[in-house]
Amino acid sequence: MQILNLNKEGKPQKLIIFKSEKEGKNYYSTSISHKNFDGEYEYMSIPVKFRKNVDVEDKQFIFIKEAWLDFYIHNDKEQLFIFINDFDKVKES
Repeated sequence: MQILNLNKEGKPQKLIIFKSEKEGKNYYSTSISHKNFDGEYEYMSIPVKFRKNVDVEDKQFIFIKEAWLDFYIHNDKEQLFIFINDFDKVKES
């Protein structure tokens, strides 16, 4: 298990969570981006999972307190995801 350290200079960083619903079940993701060699930004979505009975609103910013990388295999395909065990919601300003 790989524990994620999403701190910069000892301070937790904000992470945005996107929520979607399919067949009555909530799915969460976040995204990362970087500038490519052409100077354009590229984005990648990463699935996120939370403990049972945790509900996060769409486009909610959070501070991760404890999380790790994990994966599952379905139909011989590997899927990486971030499991967020503990977090604080960012208060709106």
